[in-house]
Amino acid sequence: MSRDDSDIVSRLVFELGIVANVSEGQRISTTDNECLNICDDSLGTAISRYRYGDSRERLLASIEYRITLAYRLCCDLIESRYMGIYSDPLAKPNPDAVAKYTDRKLQLHRLISVLSKLPRGLETLTKTYRDNSFTVFRLNTMSDMTRNRILAHVNEEYKKIKELEFEWHVHNAHARSDPVYYADPALSQYVTRVTSDKPRPSKEDLLPDDM
Repeated sequence: MSRDDSDIVSRLVFELGIVANVSEGQRISTTDNECLNICDDSLGTAISRYRYGDSRERLLASIEYRITLAYRLCCDLIESRYMGIYSDPLAKPNPDAVAKYTDRKLQLHRLISVLSKLPRGLETLTKTYRDNSFTVFRLNTMSDMTRNRILAHVNEEYKKIKELEFEWHVHNAHARSDPVYYADPALSQYVTRVTSDKPRPSKEDLLPDDM
């Protein structure tokens, strides 16, 4: 990813993290250069929100936009040609391709992690805004969309990407006589188990829980 794309992911993770970790009773403001921020219920804050046109509708639109953007970025990362470097067990990816794969996988993992926490924050906001049935409906709709559509899709695709990487390393480990050490503990455990004399384990038993 370019530096600009990485910055966009970082900002999205930060702002969606605000929504994901909001406490009951806290409100989120969009007045500061369209950024999402926690705000209090003081008179000064209320006047500032009124002056800059902050509203529940603006908040809902801002959260929905960020969820949609996060999903689009996830899809772009999943469809990147570098995510397929391990699809052929006989291929020998060059270091540059491996570095770009690793970076894209990291950014995808960051987005999935914050999206996984988001429904909890959205449900917390429904309690804060319980006086407005339409706001509660919109928040619940975003929560359901994130959990049942977005995460269902990106988690499945992320799992496929990880499985290809695991299988590539297993295939190549069989061809080596010297031990290989991996930074990813789950990958190290998986390769060790499947290349030993023990019965081959199920991938579902060894893939990381965050998949």
